[in-house]
Amino acid sequence: VNVSLTNTSDNPDDVTGVEWEVIIDGTSTMYTGNNVLIENIADDAVLDVSLTVSYNTNCVASVNRTVNVVITRADVPCDLW
Repeated sequence: VNVSLTNTSDNPDDVTGVEWEVIIDGTSTMYTGNNVLIENIADDAVLDVSLTVSYNTNCVASVNRTVNVVITRADVPCDLW
């Protein structure tokens, strides 16, 4: 499973830095940039995600979220003629 993370902070022209910390199964990985693609994770993974955004006004904003990856597979009957 691939997971895409996107920074949608206000005032993008004032952003000077974007840092992500993603923890999966106790392993922390750091990323930078507005868009992050995390590839080949388990389809039942739990990600602890922290985003820190720095602005040219010397302000810093941060947010933390837990992301539960859930892949459902449905068995749907289909009659082929």
